Amino acid sequence: MMSDVGVFGDPGSSWGATTQSDCSQPIVVKQIQFYCETQSSSENENCNGTTQNLSIYTDFYIERHEYTIASTISLIDYSSGAFNFDTATFFDSVGAKMFISGVHGGAANYGDGPPTMYSSVGYYVFPPGAFSDSSLKLTGTNSYILYDSWYTYQTSQYTSGVGTGTYTDVTFTQLRGSLSSIEVLGQDSDQNATISVCSSSTGPQVCISTFITGDDTTYEGFNLDGTSTKANVFINSITYPSSHNSGGLRMLAVSTSYSGTVSLDETGDEASQSSETFGAAYFITQKNIQVSPNAITTQNPGSTVTVQRLKQSLTDDGTLCGYTSGDWFSEAVTMDGRTFNTAQDFFEYSGFPDMECLFYSFPANNASETNMMWDPILGVDPVAAQYSTNITTSSSTTTSSSSGVCFHADSKVVLESGEAKRIEELKWGERVQVASADGEISFSDIVYIPHSKNNKQSRFVQITTTDNVVKMTKYHFVMASETCEPGSFALTYAKNVKAGHCLDGTKGAEVVKDVALVNGNGLYTVVAAHSDGIIVVDGIKASSFAESHSFTNSYYNIHRFLHSLFGHEVMSKTASAHNVISDIFVEGLYFGLMKPAMCAARLASCE
Repeated sequence: MMSDVGVFGDPGSSWGATTQSDCSQPIVVKQIQFYCETQSSSENENCNGTTQNLSIYTDFYIERHEYTIASTISLIDYSSGAFNFDTATFFDSVGAKMFISGVHGGAANYGDGPPTMYSSVGYYVFPPGAFSDSSLKLTGTNSYILYDSWYTYQTSQYTSGVGTGTYTDVTFTQLRGSLSSIEVLGQDSDQNATISVCSSSTGPQVCISTFITGDDTTYEGFNLDGTSTKANVFINSITYPSSHNSGGLRMLAVSTSYSGTVSLDETGDEASQSSETFGAAYFITQKNIQVSPNAITTQNPGSTVTVQRLKQSLTDDGTLCGYTSGDWFSEAVTMDGRTFNTAQDFFEYSGFPDMECLFYSFPANNASETNMMWDPILGVDPVAAQYSTNITTSSSTTTSSSSGVCFHADSKVVLESGEAKRIEELKWGERVQVASADGEISFSDIVYIPHSKNNKQSRFVQITTTDNVVKMTKYHFVMASETCEPGSFALTYAKNVKAGHCLDGTKGAEVVKDVALVNGNGLYTVVAAHSDGIIVVDGIKASSFAESHSFTNSYYNIHRFLHSLFGHEVMSKTASAHNVISDIFVEGLYFGLMKPAMCAARLASCE
């Protein structure tokens, strides 16, 4: 769900930018976006407390972007009115920062992402001057904290807590689940969300209620900056086997590498907290946990128990962390022709070499204490993140993967005039039929055309419905539903659509009659000014993008912003520069660096 501030009308997803007469100051534009994702990678960008069938969603994300256009840029000579674009100056003048945070119910196996409940934070910086006509420099980090398992034990057997490397008579229960509630409040930079993910297990059921904010704020007495999240972990209806009388959480910290100092969030309650750092991220926890025979509430806070904390390094087989051959961590997974024997192998291959397991034991020493509540904070140090990873991608070495993900050339788009026009014939500035994330139809200016005239051959998924036929590559997103019920439509990979499903057409749900793979020539798409990134092609609502709708759509907000300032006539003259940036950013950055990380986080396909 894009925050609709309306600073520039149609783009409608920015705040913090105003018309300014002082050209010595940079223009800074901020954007925020919330979305949900299903186990099969369908996206819903209109995800909030009214979302129907919420339990089908396993993940919730917030993305916050900040774009800076330096005062050194000059596109128009105001003394003469002449167009005055200089590519080198343009590259030196544009910078961006991106913060991504999410809560997750768990994937099917670690090849699709951790198969346990987890939270994630990522921070990326593209400083002014990072772009050139052949490369792009990026600094940033990705970190995950996995709520892997609940365990029970006998307090007298582990007086210092569980996590010593031996686990005799410790019972572990893997935690996987789905979204159970979402509340989105506020506007613009004050927008925030509270999301609950609950495990499918019931003895106990573990629910993580996470507060994510769009900017610095105070929540439940803690000071939070815009790069940290606050969680309340509820452990309810605990069942203690045999002689066990205490429990705890086995957690995994997984991150990109960073060896410098990490600055923690100054919460205002440092005396009552402990912390761990991994990569450029930090995990702050309370030294005490609340326990009670009844559910923990404001009226029943329970009593306090001191938390015991131990940690171990992750070995190849995970035995020091208590994993056995039957656990998800030790299973072999094959992806892209490569077999990973353990999750450690996969995480290292995906660029996350920093791994350790954390044990937080809650020694209630009383089997009647069947409910607990704990409140950790997960965040990332933006300064450390800028030095965590330094990647330079070159346009001469990038793959052509992104060029193979689009609509067929003969696909038709309706103009505001009512004319149906082939997508390969569309021009900058034409107003085409689009849809918002909630399904509303409107018309919006074309602000960018990613592909020049081409005859590229590709394999297309041809979907035939009761009223239309649409062709797109397999990882392109289309609005689809397995149940055809109102409110159940979400952005879904074309390859996952099957006969009997429904697509979202301009006249409502259209039942899919047939799905076939066909060969064809010509790959095209268009980017419209509407911030949701959904266009209507052959009568069907679909994303303008493939692989990762949210990531790519967020990137093209740069184009939308520049279009809102200068219009399509000026921006179309800079098409060559746009193409260079997009080739480097989308192909070099996304396919060369971020896709492996996003695959591990289930934000994109892994093929």
